[in-house]
Amino acid sequence: MWARFILLMPIPSVVTENICALCGSNDRVRMLYPSTITKSDLNPDIFSARRAPDRLHGDILRCDGCGLVFPRHFIDPETLQKLYAESKCTYGSEEPFIRTTYARYLRQIKPLLADQSQPLAYLDIGCGSGFMLEEARAQGFDQVCGIEPGVATAAAANTSIRDQILVGMFSPALIGHGRFDVITCFQTLDHIPDPVGFVRDCHAVLKPGGSVLFINHNIGSWTARVLGERCPMIDVEHTFLHTPETMKRLFERTGFRDIDVFPVRNDYPLRYWVHLLPLVPRSVKKILMNILSGLKLADVILPLSVGNLGLIARK
Repeated sequence: MWARFILLMPIPSVVTENICALCGSNDRVRMLYPSTITKSDLNPDIFSARRAPDRLHGDILRCDGCGLVFPRHFIDPETLQKLYAESKCTYGSEEPFIRTTYARYLRQIKPLLADQSQPLAYLDIGCGSGFMLEEARAQGFDQVCGIEPGVATAAAANTSIRDQILVGMFSPALIGHGRFDVITCFQTLDHIPDPVGFVRDCHAVLKPGGSVLFINHNIGSWTARVLGERCPMIDVEHTFLHTPETMKRLFERTGFRDIDVFPVRNDYPLRYWVHLLPLVPRSVKKILMNILSGLKLADVILPLSVGNLGLIARK
């Protein structure tokens, strides 16, 4: 569910200049930030999950027609495949806090389901090690399934859930149409090269009356506006960055209804918020970490809404 999961969608064989995924043209596109990345920056560490912000990105464009923000070019497929294959997934220590945040919003979906008398099926796209499959079971879903392209990541799943993870790329052909009551997609949409096709495929595998839950970055948030190019969202890993308005438009276009877009509150420890600080040198972060540890405050949970949006919609 992190940066590696651009591989959930087939990557075009020919790399061309990107166009706005919602408007279908670049008639109202302008340059936001010129490229800061060099060939030497294309290494597995840069493409590892939840790394410290480092301000590396290609040419970043903004469509004034809809508000989407996206890079002028994607990295060529062969290079990208290699980088993600060798990247590291380092969010393990934060998993309990991530699960707490996502679980809160998953609990909001179940009451919306039209028919709860039948066994309920749950799909998590970009499931990583499957901790949200465990959470869905705990919340009463009868059948759970995850899609994860990383072999090693899927192998790290708890033995109780490992057999429910399909290793591969998400597509209706892989799992079938009309199978699931709930689909979740956490911090994955920002890494998809064809968001319209991806959401349309989610609609196809959802049962009539079923619901989706998406959580991803909000490029229209106050943090993104204040930080500008220093915002961690402006990053080489991201394809299309959304606002609440573009999210609603995307899901309306792909056949969803009862669309609710909302700010997401993240419950993370202080040490993780320090790790993400975009304007602070790493040497200063290290000092702050030592102070927090010395005061036994590093693991204190601080709930904040700082730049993520959520969406719940029905088929």
